[in-house]
Order: sequence, then structure tokens, then C-alpha cells
Amino acid sequence: MSDSYSPEDVALLINFFQKAALAKRAFAAGAALVFYDYILTLPTEIAEIWNSKFSGAKVLFFLARYPFVISTVLEFALFFHPNPTDQVCQGLYYSWLALRVFILIGTGSIFALRTYAIFQKKLWILMVLGLLVLANIGVILYTDAFQSYPVAGTFGLNASCAFSDTGLYPKLQIVSRSLVLAFDTLVFCLTSVRTIRHTRDMKRAGLGLGLGYVMLRDGTLYFLFAFVISVADLIFYNLPDYGGSAGLVEGIGSAVTVVLINRLVLNLRQVSHRRETGQTLKTIEDEPEFATNSVLGNLGAPLRTGHEEDDAEEMSINEADDYETSRW
Repeated sequence: MSDSYSPEDVALLINFFQKAALAKRAFAAGAALVFYDYILTLPTEIAEIWNSKFSGAKVLFFLARYPFVISTVLEFALFFHPNPTDQVCQGLYYSWLALRVFILIGTGSIFALRTYAIFQKKLWILMVLGLLVLANIGVILYTDAFQSYPVAGTFGLNASCAFSDTGLYPKLQIVSRSLVLAFDTLVFCLTSVRTIRHTRDMKRAGLGLGLGYVMLRDGTLYFLFAFVISVADLIFYNLPDYGGSAGLVEGIGSAVTVVLINRLVLNLRQVSHRRETGQTLKTIEDEPEFATNSVLGNLGAPLRTGHEEDDAEEMSINEADDYETSRW
């Protein structure tokens, strides 16, 4: 029996290693982004989250943030362990999968509750978004736990952990990505509708703040980035030569999404803290609040940025009071 490979086999092997190398580089870039952002935001987290009173938003923040950091370490071991056994790969993989469930619960709940809050607790919004989150978690659990099996790499150049998938795996991946896209599309569209309505109401009230201000306040830009990532992920996954491009989107996109969520929650908490200590402008405090309670915590707070607050200072208190009356 000859050990030589046909040209077709060689081409397949080269393509396999190229895709694996690209996926590893994308993951490494995403991991670097996660840890860099963690270092940058840790002082803010200590000041604004650790010392704040308990709320559901605080729990969800920790669910989204720390399981992702730990899962990144586990995924690094999956990609770069020099000589793993099947048992090591399975232990790393199923630990990573368990953490992924917590991440999905945390990130999905934050986006869903934020949208629910800015729509003044409309129950149908929470129900629809919650069902999409639960459906995606169910599909991912079934796909990754029963349709993909971790094994030690079989090639000398790819000694790290690899995966053996069933024929159903690609179809379920498309279902999962479609659910994520449906969720992100709904969140983005709902927030955009609310943002446009806020802008219109503010212009009618003579509060000369533009669309950019309200987009920042409502978090629309955060949801836009998440939406774009979901669209790109689904498109690249369905390309004929799936692997390289999709690996880039998946490896970096998930890291960017979690970073955006961390920044969103910390931004909301900073604004709320300033309001509690009387550091915000009176004109800003006279604007209507979004819905809040012990579960929502600060997820219903308007977002602010420094230069926009300077623009808002030009508004009079009477104008803000008139807007408050007309709004409600």
C-alpha cells in the first residue's frame, strides 16, 4: 500500500491547514481584544458594578463578562494544546460548552431587557426576544453536545483538538445563526423605531438634539454593530468555500459582541451613578426616564457621552419641562 497522496488529497490538506491557521489567528485576535478591554474596563467595573446595589442587571453583566473570559482561556487550550488526548479535548470542550450557555443567557438577556425597558415594559417584546434566545440556546446545546465530537488532532501539524461532525451539524449551524440574526434584527429595528420617535418628539418640543445624540442615548449603535456581525456571520457561513472568511467573523465577532455589551452596561451604570450623586446637568435630569425596576437595574437608563452633554447644556430647564409634559 502506497503512502503517497493524490494531488486532490494534497489540495484538501493544504486547504484544511489554511482554514485551521486562519481560524486560530482570528481567535487569537478576538482573545487579545477581550483581555485588552478587560484590563481597560476593570477599574470602571470595580467602581461602578462591584460597589453598586444588587440588581438583575448586575447578575447578567457578570454572566456575560466572566464566563466569556474563562471560556476564552479554555478555547485557547483547545486551539493550541500541543499534545492533547481525546479525554483532555473532551474535558476542555464540554467545560467550554457549559460556559457558553451562561454567556448566551447573559448577553441575550441584556439586549432583550434593554429593548424591553426603552419600550416601557411591553410584555410582547420580552416574550418574543426571550423565545428567540431560548430557541438558540436549545439548538446550540443539541448541535454542539450531540452533533459534534471533540478528538485529539490526527495530523502532526495540527496536534491540537479537532472535531468530528455529523451530517446534520452544518444545517443546525445555519438554524442557530438564523435565530441570532432574527434576534439582532428585531432588537435593532425596535430600537431604531424608538430612536426615530424620540428624535421627532424632541424636535417638536424644541430640544435641538440630533439623531446622533438619541442613537447614543438609546444604545442603537451597539445594536447596529451586533446586527452587522450577525449578517456577516450568516453570509460567510453559507459561502461555497466556508471556513476561512467565516472563521474570521466567528472568531472576532463573538469577542466584539461581548465587548460591546460590557461597554453598554458600564456606560449605563456610570450615567446612573452620576445622576445619583448629582453630577449630571439639570437639563438632562429633566428628560424622561426609561422603565426600570429591581430586575432591570440600570438597563433602562439613557446613555450619555461627554460632548453631547455639552451640547445639551444649551437647553433651558423650561424647555425640558415643556418636553416632559408633552411627552407624557
